[in-house]
Amino acid sequence: MACDPSKQDTLKVRCREVAKWASAYLDEHMHDSGKIALHLTACAGCSAYLDQIATVRQALRTLPSVALGLEQRKRLRQAFAARYQSH
Repeated sequence: MACDPSKQDTLKVRCREVAKWASAYLDEHMHDSGKIALHLTACAGCSAYLDQIATVRQALRTLPSVALGLEQRKRLRQAFAARYQSH
């Protein structure tokens, strides 16, 4: 998901940051989303990545919801936290 190297130095946001903040950007939970929007206009790789994430999220919304028990939710949270800490 690399940008054109000649443009990368002029961008305020790096590809890694776009990947990290993709969900928040799509949920419109970012204070300064303009920097990511600018990056997306210059980076075809990140733009395609964000489109893919949006498509998957939309597909997931069409699935029936599943009620998880308290223990299942706790295990999921722990798994996500452990994965986040390892990166």
